[in-house]
Amino acid sequence: MYHRGNVVLLPFPFTDLSATRTRPAVVVSVEAFVQATHDFTVAMITSVPHTTAYDYELSDWQAARLLRPSWVRTKLATLDPALVRHQPGRLTERDLAEVEQRIRLALGLS
Repeated sequence: MYHRGNVVLLPFPFTDLSATRTRPAVVVSVEAFVQATHDFTVAMITSVPHTTAYDYELSDWQAARLLRPSWVRTKLATLDPALVRHQPGRLTERDLAEVEQRIRLALGLS
């Protein structure tokens, strides 16, 4: 089972659903959601710098076992955990808290 804050490598859908790209993502759903639906929600991780209020530059990208400096974008997808190809690491609590804040902002939950 994957937990909130886990970094996973999986095929992430393009926003127009024309294709997918294998990329890292961070699990942002809670265990109760995973148990009830058998799916999880992830947020996209990219190495391309972004600077909107909804993007977060990971402070501890190396601790998460990412290969290069990375940003979490508030592009969310709910997927089957069976799609995971690899689980390199986990976000630090500091980075996870910042990602959660961006998601709340994007969804108007702040």
